[in-house]
Amino acid sequence: MHAFAAAWNGAEPIIQTPSGQLSWGRSVTLLNKADDQEVRTLSAVQAAHHWWSVAVLEYQVLTDIHARVVTAPRNLEAQARRVWQQYSVVRQ
Repeated sequence: MHAFAAAWNGAEPIIQTPSGQLSWGRSVTLLNKADDQEVRTLSAVQAAHHWWSVAVLEYQVLTDIHARVVTAPRNLEAQARRVWQQYSVVRQ
C-alpha cells in the first residue's frame, strides 16, 4: 500500500467510485428502482455528489432524473445572448 501511495503522484486524489461512496441502503435502492445501468451510474454520481437521502434518491430515480439531466439545456450563454438581443430590439 505504501508503494502504491508513493507511486501515485497525480494531482487528483484517489477516491472510490460513486457507487462505493454510497451507503448500502442507497445501493439497494439503485438496484431495486433503476432498471438501466446508465440510470444507475448517473443516479449514483448525483447521489454521492449531492448527499441524497435514500428517499430523495428513490424519488429522483422514479421521476426519471436521467431524462431530465440528459435533455437539460446546456446553452446558457447562447440563450442569454438571444434574450439580450431581443430586449435590445424592444428598447429601440
